[in-house]
Amino acid sequence: MRVLNLSAALAAACLLSATAGFSAENVRLKSPDGAIVVTGVILSHEDGAYVMQTSLGQMSIPADMVSCSGSACPDADQLAGVAQ
Repeated sequence: MRVLNLSAALAAACLLSATAGFSAENVRLKSPDGAIVVTGVILSHEDGAYVMQTSLGQMSIPADMVSCSGSACPDADQLAGVAQ
């Protein structure tokens, strides 16, 4: 029963990440001066901010205040398609 629940949870997570158009790979968001770096998985882009899952929990980070690096960073077309 426990394996079934884990499988269902993983399937749901994959489905959610696929429907949002974002990959479940880690990215790195960095402030222009390099003083702040946040690593995690982008869950969505809402109201001009990245919503990320990090080791500290879920965070909302203004997209215009950071640069994104990593293969899972959304491109401009993805952001335009999901922005509210």
